[in-house]
Amino acid sequence: MAHDRPRTPSRRFATFLTVGAVSIASSACSPSSSEEPIKVVTITQTTTPAPEKAPETLNPEEIYAAVLSDPSAYPVNSSAEHEPDGTYSYAVVEATGDSSPELLIKVNGREFTPVMVFTIDQSSGELIHSPHVLIAGARSAGGGRADVAASRTGTGIHEMTWQSISPTGKDTLYELHGDQLVPSTEDSYQIEAGHPDHAVLSWFDTNDPSHLGFVQNAGNTSTPANAITFSGTVINQTAVEAMNGRPTPNGEPDIPGYIQLVLDSPQEVTASKAGDFHTESVEKIRLATPHDTSMDWEPYVGQHVTITTTPEHLAFPSDTSIPLGMLIVSGSPDISVG
Repeated sequence: MAHDRPRTPSRRFATFLTVGAVSIASSACSPSSSEEPIKVVTITQTTTPAPEKAPETLNPEEIYAAVLSDPSAYPVNSSAEHEPDGTYSYAVVEATGDSSPELLIKVNGREFTPVMVFTIDQSSGELIHSPHVLIAGARSAGGGRADVAASRTGTGIHEMTWQSISPTGKDTLYELHGDQLVPSTEDSYQIEAGHPDHAVLSWFDTNDPSHLGFVQNAGNTSTPANAITFSGTVINQTAVEAMNGRPTPNGEPDIPGYIQLVLDSPQEVTASKAGDFHTESVEKIRLATPHDTSMDWEPYVGQHVTITTTPEHLAFPSDTSIPLGMLIVSGSPDISVG
């Protein structure tokens, strides 16, 4: 048997929605004239949009300063054989062609030392530590050599390898994609002449973060903290002239092309020699030989110039090449005439 629902007075509810307001109206069924007028209540709610959060400006120096404060917190790739001495050095370079530089951390130690690479994600602002490392250093008993340089173009990082007795080295340019160091190009170059795209690095102790703002390539016009300048007159001598009239040691023909910088006054210089450091007072610097034409010094012959370089581009020879024992400057130093 069906049960009827109990009757209740019928009511109509109408809801009106408008932008920024809600109106609610209710009325009873069949009102009589004696009843009170229908009351309408209007509730208005105003919503103010939250202001957009201004994007935070990345501060690479601040981010990298945290790395310098404890570089040991960042593990070195286990495939890198090294004997760390507990100290670290750093250099700041531009390697990705954007507005944010990269940080290189050298794990100092005996012989070969790994170089860690850090960058910053431009979208999230997060620090990226590449799992790969580059290698710098030398065997203490001679043989293998390796070094790291920035790119003058501001894209990539160079790793160079060579043998101590070889005049030629191998260069690999690595590009940074995310946290991956990817080989881009490989070529060979003359060690003494240097590579045209190498920007030699100055390394600073991680206990001194004051150099974090010094980006060492990609158009940086600042002078490196360890820059060395030499002033003098450029001369071009034959082999016999370079030997001061004595016979050439290896039967070299008496031809010109031994270009040197005769300094205005003697200058004490410390530079590498056969894997160690050697200091002596120099009066001349070897710029080029007939066999080294990587940089054209001919236009400067007879002129007074000032060249600026760094210790990494200076070396005393340990062989019998002409001019004997003369300090060598390699790479592409800054040159000013006058």
